[in-house]
Amino acid sequence: MPAIVDAAVRGRWRLDLAIAALVAFSGCITALYGQAPLTAEQERALAGIKEYSLNYARSLPDYTCIRVTQQKGSAVIATREELTVAGNREAYKILKTMNKFPLNVKVVDEDFGTISVGEFSAVLGRIFAPDTGASFRWARSGKLRGRPVLVFSFEVREEHGARVFDTVEQRELIEGYQGLIYADAASKAVLRVQTHIADVLPEKFRGVDLTLDYTAVKIGEREFILPYRFDLEWPHKHVIIDSPGSRSPILREGPGLSITAEYQDYRVYSAQSAIGFGEADSKQDVHSAITFGGMIPREKK
Repeated sequence: MPAIVDAAVRGRWRLDLAIAALVAFSGCITALYGQAPLTAEQERALAGIKEYSLNYARSLPDYTCIRVTQQKGSAVIATREELTVAGNREAYKILKTMNKFPLNVKVVDEDFGTISVGEFSAVLGRIFAPDTGASFRWARSGKLRGRPVLVFSFEVREEHGARVFDTVEQRELIEGYQGLIYADAASKAVLRVQTHIADVLPEKFRGVDLTLDYTAVKIGEREFILPYRFDLEWPHKHVIIDSPGSRSPILREGPGLSITAEYQDYRVYSAQSAIGFGEADSKQDVHSAITFGGMIPREKK
């Protein structure tokens, strides 16, 4: 037990930094909402980004790639998986995993802390869907990974918000969110979406931040904008501590959860070599931590 307490203390400074970052990010977004209406040029740019976003899912190919995920919190989990996306379905095959749990500690949602690749499409469709009623403001122009980008802020109200799964109480919550969209200045392709959910279970979490990054990938003879990376930050997290001599596990607060995943080595989908869907050893109903639209069936084996 002392080892667990020491680990929590060591992680507290990381939690404080994360909270400070959340406050700063939220303050920046709030300030952006107070700016003047969009100019005609900004309106045209936003219309191009909207058209791209609403058609994004239909432009995607079937493919396979490697996803490398690292989860840091009360423990460290690193996973290398082969991902297959075909016909609006996704399947994962674990190639290598590394768990470094402290003795007698188990994260409540060990299999849960992830973002479905389908959310890269769903978030764009949800933000720009006519019935969502999202509000937009001009933020700035700049560069992202060396490419000129246009940056807009947005806000989605709770009634059209994202679904956040509370693994402790096993329930989904609907939460409004706000953030920033980075689009290529020339093509209007979205290269990054940052979202901040401020009100999710304030007694347990201090906001949730999710950044989705996209990049140009050549598959076969064509180039596509596909998932590149996601970063998910939960400043508070609960863990289960199995107390020696007790039949019931003890629920305590952990230092927070940080999850990062990168997508690599894209290849053309091949039915002969790709992972099969619906196999006997596949794990179904694996939820994405945050869901922006209709869930894509996710299978894991």
